[in-house]
Amino acid sequence: MKSDQYRESTGRRLRDAYMSEPVQRSASAEDFDKWKKAGEKKRIEIKKRHRKTFACAAVVVTALFIGVTCAVNPPHVEAGGKSSSEIGGQMTTVEVYKSQEALPEEIKEEFLLFPELPEGTDLRDERILLHCCCAPCSSAILEWMVGKGLRPGIFFSNSNIVPADEYEARREELKRYAASLGLETVDDEYDHASWLEAVKGFENEPERGSRCTECFRYRLLRAARYASRHGYTLLTTTLASSRWKNLAQVNAAGEWAVAMVGGPADSVGDGGAGSDAEARSDTAPAAGKAGNSLRWWGRNWRKGGLQERRNCLIREFGMYNQNWCGCEFSRRDISTDGR
Repeated sequence: MKSDQYRESTGRRLRDAYMSEPVQRSASAEDFDKWKKAGEKKRIEIKKRHRKTFACAAVVVTALFIGVTCAVNPPHVEAGGKSSSEIGGQMTTVEVYKSQEALPEEIKEEFLLFPELPEGTDLRDERILLHCCCAPCSSAILEWMVGKGLRPGIFFSNSNIVPADEYEARREELKRYAASLGLETVDDEYDHASWLEAVKGFENEPERGSRCTECFRYRLLRAARYASRHGYTLLTTTLASSRWKNLAQVNAAGEWAVAMVGGPADSVGDGGAGSDAEARSDTAPAAGKAGNSLRWWGRNWRKGGLQERRNCLIREFGMYNQNWCGCEFSRRDISTDGR
């Protein structure tokens, strides 16, 4: 029925209903206009209800389709692990992926997967040390670990952060969040002068450049030495959770740091970062010194929904959060990289 016909029909029905009442006057043109408007309003409401019904039905059908698809062919994707579909043939390691130089950086990082732990490794049997840079970057990772029944050691070693007030704020916020999970943190010695010496000559490098490489090596070497001396078997870091950092760069620095430590018998102090020549060695040893049982646990902590969960936890806990890593050079550059 056309719109005009519908309105006329509605008007007639309303008129008949009106005239059936014991009234003292006939319907006026104003009455008929009022009835037509009421009928049009009713038609619009019915149309809106139909649209909502169709939209809800489409959502339900889509959800059922996704559920059936996942049940038949479940995805095997976990944070930092391999997926059921291979990328570029056998592209599952940092070394292989780095050969794809033509790919854009954002595409590389989106699909960058690190080697998994040896088959049969039970994380509950490992002693894990997590190097933490701040509470926001650590939040989803720690929650995930605790949810898996793991009790990692938390090592706060971030001499890159300035000023001292900023360092204290980030350290205390991490302690607050860790306490909510029943975990404690270990504080490394704060030595910004030593850190500046480690990155000397790279002050004008851009983010993700050589300065970041030396910074990661400095901090992760201190974490590796602490882990080796205190009987930890796995070392990993929250640095890989930040979208401002290069995942392959962080992973390479972690592998290098673990390869540099000797083990429980190492004579270097817990906080020592080693000589400048050692910290800037371009080629890491093929393996750690004899007796070292510490392994590097390289994971892409942005995958498996952890990045989204991180954002939720920041809001949920009202965490102190910044958009720069902590050093003076990063803060200098934040106005030029769109943050």
